[in-house]
Amino acid sequence: MREAALYHQDKDRLFCELCEYRCRIAPGHSGACRVRVNEDGKLYTLNYAQVATAQLISVERIPFYHFFPATRSLAVGSWGGNGHSIHGFADPTIPAERLGREVAPDKLVDVAIQQRARGISWVYSEPIIWFEYLLPCVKLAKSRGLFTSVRTNGFLTDDPLDQLGHYLDGWQVEILGLDDHLYRIMRRAPRYQQILAATERAQKQWKVHVEVSTPLYAGVNDDSANLSQIAEWIRIALGKRTPWQLRLAPGRALDADGRDALERAKEMGQAAGLDFIYLDTGDPNVPINTRCPNCHTLVISRQPNDVRANLTLGHCGVCDYDINIRNTIFKAEVTAR
Repeated sequence: MREAALYHQDKDRLFCELCEYRCRIAPGHSGACRVRVNEDGKLYTLNYAQVATAQLISVERIPFYHFFPATRSLAVGSWGGNGHSIHGFADPTIPAERLGREVAPDKLVDVAIQQRARGISWVYSEPIIWFEYLLPCVKLAKSRGLFTSVRTNGFLTDDPLDQLGHYLDGWQVEILGLDDHLYRIMRRAPRYQQILAATERAQKQWKVHVEVSTPLYAGVNDDSANLSQIAEWIRIALGKRTPWQLRLAPGRALDADGRDALERAKEMGQAAGLDFIYLDTGDPNVPINTRCPNCHTLVISRQPNDVRANLTLGHCGVCDYDINIRNTIFKAEVTAR
C-alpha cells in the first residue's frame, strides 16, 4: 500500500478528489474503484506499481490512428477502475493471479526502452485509478524520449489532469453520449459533462493529441440523435480533424442491425463535417485506412502487421492537407481544428 494523493478529511470520512465519483470513504472501506481504502484516517492506494498486464503492441491496436503511426508501444494495465458497466460494480475480491508483479517506475521505463518501444500506453485498466504510479512513470518516460498515452473514460477531476498534462502526449477517450441519464444507466456515473471538459482541457491547455471512441450499444446510444450530438460536439469543441472511432459494444454481433448502427454513426459524423471517421467491425481482414479528406488519396494503409503512410510532416503527400498526425513528443500548437 502507498498513501494516496488528492484527498482530504470530511468529518469521519475521507473525501477522494481523484475522479468525478468523489467518494466519501468510511473507515475500513474503499471507494467505488475498490483500489483506494480508508485505513486509520489515511487514504491508501492498493495497486501502486502492480502491473497485471504488459504487452508490446502497435499503437493501432490501442487504438490510435493519428498518433505515432506504425510504431510500437509498451501497453500496461493494473486492476481496479471507476467505469462501472451495466453489469454492475466491480468484484471487490481480487484473485491473487490478477494482482500482478511490482514494477517500479524506472524499471517500467527501462523495459520499454529495452523492448525498443516508441512509448508507453496505459490502456488495460482505467489509468486515472493508477494515478500515484502513473505520474512518476510519465515524467520518467518523457525525460527519456518516450511518448506517453492513455486510453481513458475521462471521468477525472481537473487536478490530476493538470499534474499529468505536461507529460502526456495521447488521450483516447470513450464518449457514450451527451446525456446524464445515459451515463447513470451505463456507467452508474452521476454526470457526463466533466468527461467532455477534461477532454477539451487535455487538448487545448495541455496540447495532448485526442481521439474519441464510441462503443455502440443496441437501442441505448446508437440512435441518430445521440450520435449526431457526439459528432457535433467533437467538431465544435475539438475540431473537425479529430478522429472519431466507432465500434460495436462488447458482445454485440456484427449482424445487419450492427452494420446499420455503424453506418448510421458514420453518416452522422459526415453530416457534422468530421474529416476522420473510423468504423471498427472487429474483422482483422477489413483494414481501417486513412484517406485524405481533400483529394481522397490513401495516406495511411493499415494492413495486419503492415502500416504504410504517404505523408509529409503530417500532411497529405499529394495535396498537402493537414491530416492531424502527432509524431513528436514535443508539444506544439493544436492543429485539429
